[in-house]
Amino acid sequence: MHSYRRMGNGTVVVATADFPREQGRALKPLLSLLLLSAAALAMTAPTFAQDASVTQLERIDVEGKPGTGDNIEGVVPKKATTAGKTNRELVRTPQAVNVVGREEMEQRGAATVSEALRYTPGVVAEARPTTRYDIGYIRGFGGLQNWFDFVDGMKMQRGLSYNAPAMDAWNIERVEVLKGPASVLYGQIMPGGLVNQVTKKPLDETQREVQLAVGAPGRVDAAFDFTGPIAGAEDWKYRIVGLGRYQESNIDFSESERWFIAPSLTWEATPDTSLTVYAGYMNDPKSVYPVYLPAVGTVVPNGSYPDIPYDFNVEGKGYSKYHRKQFWAGYELEHDFTSDLSFTQKLRFMDTESDFMGLGVSGLSGTQINRGPSHVLDDASQVTIDNQLRYELDTGAVRHTLLAGLDFQYLDADRYLAQSANSPIDYLNPDYTPPTVPVYTGYHTLKRTQTGVYLQDQIDYGRLAATFGGRYDRVSYDLKANSYNAATGVATPAPIGSVDKAVDDFSWNAGVAYVFDNGIAPYASYSTSFEVNPGTGVGGKAFDPITARQFEVGVRYQPTAFNGMFTASYFDIEQKNVMTSTSIPGAANGCSAQYCQSQLGKVRSRGLEFEAKAEVSPGFNLIGSYTYVHARVVEDTNAALADSTPAGVPTHQASLWGHYQFDENTTLGGLGIGAGIRYMGKTEAIYFPGAATVLTVPDYTLVDAAISYDFGVKNPSLKGMKLNLSASNVFDKKYVASCGNAANAYGSCYYGTAREVKATLSYKW
Repeated sequence: MHSYRRMGNGTVVVATADFPREQGRALKPLLSLLLLSAAALAMTAPTFAQDASVTQLERIDVEGKPGTGDNIEGVVPKKATTAGKTNRELVRTPQAVNVVGREEMEQRGAATVSEALRYTPGVVAEARPTTRYDIGYIRGFGGLQNWFDFVDGMKMQRGLSYNAPAMDAWNIERVEVLKGPASVLYGQIMPGGLVNQVTKKPLDETQREVQLAVGAPGRVDAAFDFTGPIAGAEDWKYRIVGLGRYQESNIDFSESERWFIAPSLTWEATPDTSLTVYAGYMNDPKSVYPVYLPAVGTVVPNGSYPDIPYDFNVEGKGYSKYHRKQFWAGYELEHDFTSDLSFTQKLRFMDTESDFMGLGVSGLSGTQINRGPSHVLDDASQVTIDNQLRYELDTGAVRHTLLAGLDFQYLDADRYLAQSANSPIDYLNPDYTPPTVPVYTGYHTLKRTQTGVYLQDQIDYGRLAATFGGRYDRVSYDLKANSYNAATGVATPAPIGSVDKAVDDFSWNAGVAYVFDNGIAPYASYSTSFEVNPGTGVGGKAFDPITARQFEVGVRYQPTAFNGMFTASYFDIEQKNVMTSTSIPGAANGCSAQYCQSQLGKVRSRGLEFEAKAEVSPGFNLIGSYTYVHARVVEDTNAALADSTPAGVPTHQASLWGHYQFDENTTLGGLGIGAGIRYMGKTEAIYFPGAATVLTVPDYTLVDAAISYDFGVKNPSLKGMKLNLSASNVFDKKYVASCGNAANAYGSCYYGTAREVKATLSYKW
């Protein structure tokens, strides 16, 4: 982080010799990564000279040592690790879990986690279309600030503002969505659930893939993925994954650029011990994260004026930017003491820096949109450790899988903040002259630790499966707010906004499932969660944890006649101590926000979810889902919000995707076709032009399609070469993806993603 020293008068002098960033700081992790990559490539060089026999792609095992088994056969999942951190079958898991594997992602041409979750029930992954982060709602909770931030079962922590880490989908083997509160195994978490991104790890057999993609709007990708054993070292295997991407969007002057590389090495030290060491570096010079537009001119008419154009960029060009650099490194150690007792330790270090300049909408007059320039420099370093001890034992006819864990999270973040007055723009006749960059006036730091101890017992007694778990957490955080003088580099403690506190919390869960011989498995469960808000309320009082509980009942069906998995569930989630806004000014009353917040809020979400994944016949698979959510704000200090629907949460949501791969022995052998339809019901939001106005965002339906051809089916000399053409929003539907609650007279809304087409040529050998 930035170096500083405290003066006798309490001020802080921030080192600014090379302000705003120490360039050498980024070179150390990059140098380490390049050395590791070079070592991996050097060790693989001999394998390229071997017979390039074509092998079928393998996937990472759902549990245990990386690369020892199959992940998902086709598109139908059978197991997932996220629900219990063990290898339990889904049909014996008393909680809703959705899994999207690599094959399903490739069928639909999904290039982000959000795109991968388009057909997942209960998940609204593109309420704010973006390539910067993967964010969205789960079971009515989360909203536009809910980052999908779990990778390999450990949380990627966010900095103080826009500094949120991400993982590119090309480096992901599968995505698992665990529904409902899950603090027992993961600590602080949103009550709707979590999205766990399982990354690619070294495999036992050699496989290599290179890929080139082009598309419209302007897009070009180049990627590679090499893995396998290291020649001459039978106990070692490697993987190196990399990508470069440039992408435009339907919004004017809005484009993305990304470069990343992720090498890893696995050492099978003994038959009972393995160590996987990995690292990664990702550079995002540009990304798409559209600023909200007024509801007036998008959802509702702006008097006699035309609507805001679908491709209008309220930020324009020449000013706005977002540049993120992200480095991570870690290891996964596994050791089997006996056939029944094993230990796993995961550790990851991550460092992220972001430089953000943007223009936020603050009002509308005629066709003039008022904007406020800002500049935020974020820096965050974090360490996450998870220790797991698993023990399997029998007590009579009862089989126990005991899991004892100790995890630890540490975050050290700082932020420079600058904001200035309005810079209006006319959306019918825009002048994109960039405004003056504001100078930094605020400097904030945050140090946070979370230590959790958890114990879980998974019980199997014949057809009966049960889970019981408990966890104790202590979260300590030290948030310091300072005013900052950019000319002198001096930060002076601000009178409000600082807090130093430790919070304790206990969470638990319990569930039971019963598996009949015909594959039907009803289940029921109860779980709790908590979150800590490090801010302050009236009088400078630190906030209490936000807590939640869920009751869920459901039934799974895993047929014996064909490969399929069907799930139906009912959930009831209640969240307490929710943050609600007041009209009390923050600066004069000890509050960390512009206006004081209170914790009188309560939100309840109840609903139904259905998911079907099945291989109906050889080569033909179907994926279908439906979600009904009745989410309400039960209590709020603002009477207008009480009994309202949380912004952006649809009551109804449905999707259907089908894919058919023609038999190799037919005339159309090698050809695959797919098509899907997604329906998102209407949503609501509230804005306050003096009195509360309920805004209804219309529902919309989108169509996707894909077609692929495997050249090797008819021409053996081209074995391994495949072309995939995918299109989302085929009919170029123009729609508003969502609107948020707003304290101004104009609301805040986001246009959806226009049609995107991508052609991908890949070669595997």
